[in-house]
Amino acid sequence: MAITSKNLDLGRIISFPFKGEKAFEKIIIGTLVLLASGVIPILPVVFVEGYLYRMMKRVISGDGEFEMPEWDDWGGLLKDGIKLTLTRWIYNLPFAILLFIAISIFLVPYILTFVIATTTEETTSIWIGVLVVLILLALVMVFVTTFVSMLTKFFLPLPMGNVVSTDSLGAAFKFRAWWKIFKKNWDGFLLIFVISVGLAFVGSLISQILLATFVLVILLPAVTFLMMVYVYALYADGFRGGMGELCKGKLPKGK
Repeated sequence: MAITSKNLDLGRIISFPFKGEKAFEKIIIGTLVLLASGVIPILPVVFVEGYLYRMMKRVISGDGEFEMPEWDDWGGLLKDGIKLTLTRWIYNLPFAILLFIAISIFLVPYILTFVIATTTEETTSIWIGVLVVLILLALVMVFVTTFVSMLTKFFLPLPMGNVVSTDSLGAAFKFRAWWKIFKKNWDGFLLIFVISVGLAFVGSLISQILLATFVLVILLPAVTFLMMVYVYALYADGFRGGMGELCKGKLPKGK
């Protein structure tokens, strides 16, 4: 059963990565691939994205079952991973630009304090006024940047799901297509957003605990991998729920 606001089987979602043949082996491989990103930038994460693409594909276009796929066909993983990675990057670009602007504005007041210290008394009040305006502008930018970040996280499952369901990167920008799916399961996507934020908080908390222990820090890539698995599984199931409503339930049935 796909996620809507009326149903949520958290136990099923939490337990599925540990079920099935060679489940722990698959988690270990994913952990090692992410660990490699400490040496090779970007590429290992793209392979993980491709692996999660394969997991999402079964949920969205198959029987709707959660399952950890095999780590094989690495060329296919790379190709699919590029599509998901580019989708995430493009949709997060406005946030990245706003974040850069916000950081830049925050740096200006620090520079101005040195300018004020070297100015005459007649111009000091003017510079202080400029400083106050910049600080207020920086606070506004923080609010806007945070809002855009939350908005992106809320809608991201839709373009990603559309890419997976069609095997086309261009489908990420077919706004009318995925907007119809959103309208059919908007409350489900709201629920997914809340759970995803909660998972991010839990993952961050666990990461801080692991970082504080020099021995257990080696488990950090495993936690990151599992958090990605859970979030992408939620994305896929929510998208399938919207598709099911749009198609009047004419989708392959899961168990």
